[in-house]
Amino acid sequence: MQNHSGNVSSHTYYIKGEAMEYRSYREGDDRRIIELWNRCLTRDPISVRRFKHLIILDENFHPEGCRLAFVGDLLIGAMYAVKR
Repeated sequence: MQNHSGNVSSHTYYIKGEAMEYRSYREGDDRRIIELWNRCLTRDPISVRRFKHLIILDENFHPEGCRLAFVGDLLIGAMYAVKR
């Protein structure tokens, strides 16, 4: 679904009575993404510096290509797509 500006809007779904919101990356989400990454990918941890260099500062990074899933304020999933 796109909003009037052409950007993908956030979506809310309900699973077992809990609201799960999907939305694009916003400034300040870095910390939560890195915490989730390091909690899930224990054999491939990432630092703040490396995350910013590999993802955020990549010339092809676009916030709409980084989708996040939340239940309340808890980040439970993330995906990143880039067009080269």
